[in-house]
Amino acid sequence: MIRRLKRLQKQLMTYEHIRYLVLGRRIIFSITLLFSLASLIYFMFQKEEYLSESDFIPPNLQKLPVQAGAAVIPGSAEDIAQVIAYLTSEQTRQKLVRLFRLPERYDIRAISPRARAKKIESLIERNIHIFRTKEQTIRIRVYDLSPDTAYMINQFLIREAEDFCRSIAKYKDYYEKSSASLDSLRAEILDLENKLSEFRFIYKVFTLSDAQEAPTQTAIQLMLRNPDALRQYDKVVSMETRLRRFQELYARLYERTEEARLLLNTYPTPLIMVNPPYKTDYVERPRILRNTAIAGAIGLAFSVFVVIYLGILGFFEEDFEEAEERELIAEKA
Repeated sequence: MIRRLKRLQKQLMTYEHIRYLVLGRRIIFSITLLFSLASLIYFMFQKEEYLSESDFIPPNLQKLPVQAGAAVIPGSAEDIAQVIAYLTSEQTRQKLVRLFRLPERYDIRAISPRARAKKIESLIERNIHIFRTKEQTIRIRVYDLSPDTAYMINQFLIREAEDFCRSIAKYKDYYEKSSASLDSLRAEILDLENKLSEFRFIYKVFTLSDAQEAPTQTAIQLMLRNPDALRQYDKVVSMETRLRRFQELYARLYERTEEARLLLNTYPTPLIMVNPPYKTDYVERPRILRNTAIAGAIGLAFSVFVVIYLGILGFFEEDFEEAEERELIAEKA
């Protein structure tokens, strides 16, 4: 019995709601039309934007470095989180803003630096989306007024992710340190050669390595008669010994630098590209028809709620009474 009463009550409530909707059809139509027109006008004045999208899998950062030519091991959820954190970091954003001149491109003007920074941050969050997909890949979506710029920004972010992974492998640091050491040693050798030439020119010092040649024997005899030359002889021999050692060290370091350069150039691409970035000629935003339809649906749902709520508050009581009177008149007739 109780169930029948509850079912009857639900049917009566549903019937009343339908009557509210019928009586408030003008309100529903007006609100839905207002939402649709407002959306249509708003999005018609928005600038057209293009989309560039890419998907990739980062490497297993704990397994780096790998040998040149070796296969890259796909990364886990932790590796994906690290790469996303780097791409969304303030450092990467500042590089992006400087490289592509986003404030000038989007005409961002603000009196205070704080307001300007907020506008730039809002622009980046609206146009650049970096997230993890269900397939455990990193997806980059870039919107821009130009398809070329959207494509270049996407490529920039992929290069940043690749450089981040390479920095963990330390191959670039190893090559840069080797090159710096090679340059420093080259400067030391050049300075020592200049000093040695100066000593030879001023004091006419000749060592045993020079005495092996017959034309220099007379010069050596003249040197032996010169007290200043004999006084500087040990210093010249010491510099020659250091110079030979530096030259041997330079040869070994040069080989190591060449190996580091070759390894850096042949290092496998750490990112596993699922979908490389692309450039399209089709406008992605704004989708005027879709947005207008969505706005109309939201207006319809909102207007239905408003009409039912007004009906519950008794807004349509007079209409109900007039409808009942018309029914009674019709029955008597």
